[in-house]
Amino acid sequence: MILLAIALSFLAAAQPFKDVDKEELALTNVVFAPGAPAVVLDWTVDRDEDHSSETESDRIKVLTDEGKKYANI
Repeated sequence: MILLAIALSFLAAAQPFKDVDKEELALTNVVFAPGAPAVVLDWTVDRDEDHSSETESDRIKVLTDEGKKYANI
């Protein structure tokens, strides 16, 4: 468990999240998916062919209480 926490801390340090905009914080609904419980704000995939690794980062915005289940990762 400790090794997992250390590995995740290194991963988080390597790929910092961008700053959250005030508009993102105030977001309660989106035009392209009315009533959605959560939406993806940013999705990136980084591939390192030299080390045969792939890192995927997702930023989501929870819009309703039902959307909280998508934030549990």
